[in-house]
Amino acid sequence: MGEGVTAAAPRRRTVLQGALGLAVAGCGAPRAALRIGFLGGLSDRDAHFSREARDGALLAIEQANAAGGVRGRALQLVVQDHGGPLHEAAAARRLIDAQVDAVVGPYTSAVALRLLPLFNAARVLLLSPTLSADSLMRRADYLVCLNSSTRESAQALAQLLLARRWRSLTVLRDMRNAEATRPWSEAFAQVFAAGGGTVAQQVDFGADGPPVFGDLAQRALAVPVDGLLLLASSADTARLAQQVAQRARGLPLASTSWAANPDLIELGGRSVEGLVLVQAFDEADRSPRYRALHADYLARFGLAPSFAAASSFDAVMVLAAALQRAAPGESVRDAVLRHGPYQGVQQLLTIDRFGDTRRAVVASIVRNGRFAPL
Repeated sequence: MGEGVTAAAPRRRTVLQGALGLAVAGCGAPRAALRIGFLGGLSDRDAHFSREARDGALLAIEQANAAGGVRGRALQLVVQDHGGPLHEAAAARRLIDAQVDAVVGPYTSAVALRLLPLFNAARVLLLSPTLSADSLMRRADYLVCLNSSTRESAQALAQLLLARRWRSLTVLRDMRNAEATRPWSEAFAQVFAAGGGTVAQQVDFGADGPPVFGDLAQRALAVPVDGLLLLASSADTARLAQQVAQRARGLPLASTSWAANPDLIELGGRSVEGLVLVQAFDEADRSPRYRALHADYLARFGLAPSFAAASSFDAVMVLAAALQRAAPGESVRDAVLRHGPYQGVQQLLTIDRFGDTRRAVVASIVRNGRFAPL
């Protein structure tokens, strides 16, 4: 769980150069690099998600440097794996001690709530590409959330499932990230009930130890319903889907953007075919900006960018653009809040005075081994 500092070699100029209008340094001695921290769970149960997030940030760093840096200063990525809860505070302190200018991450609400006091005290800005918990919104602190709120995405999925004639369902919630899953399910249930739907039962797991997925599936299927809503990571959603398919093949499934990662399909296989979700990412986007990112990420890492990768790319882009526009002596936090909106890979990102962002969500379905627009 050590610190890795990546200084990128020059690369061809693609997405970021046009978006940021980065200045190229003039003559003279090189200026100190801008240090961007990355904080993710590279060795925990969501390691695949975190690795893609790190790679998205790294690609943005490389492209920014190829375009001349920020006011002639190169960017460096300082990577910290926060591992499990016992290691999180130490990882945060290592980034603070490394005097990073800002941090991309963390990626779950539970980690953010535990570590935010440390970064507030150090006045180091966190830009999280994926956090959505309402408990983290509308607070004057050192956290910027670049994702839509829990309530917005939950309401969108409730409306989608009602339109697909779901009238009853069972919710399975991973309580290891209860700060996100509890309010998400509550917001969902409110809209679902208003539309005539019923949450027949709620099956919680994870708080008392590692889940036994077969037992969870058995409990979830004890009550006849139109489908199951799985509030869990991509890997755990895949495992749950496999166990459900063994007992009730063809039962409709739904999930959230937390599960919208390629390893859901890789691990789940045919058991996740037909699963529906909403996410702030469109894999079928044909815009020139996204197609450029898709080509660059594929060439660099050998796979297509996921939501984790694209949103982390956006986070670095926001930082670079804000620092490019910053007034003399302006803090990183103030620059980010003051100099938007920012052009993301797929959406324009408008950040309010609390550091909250609204993103449009896209309804998707797993079809033929990929996320397809619904």
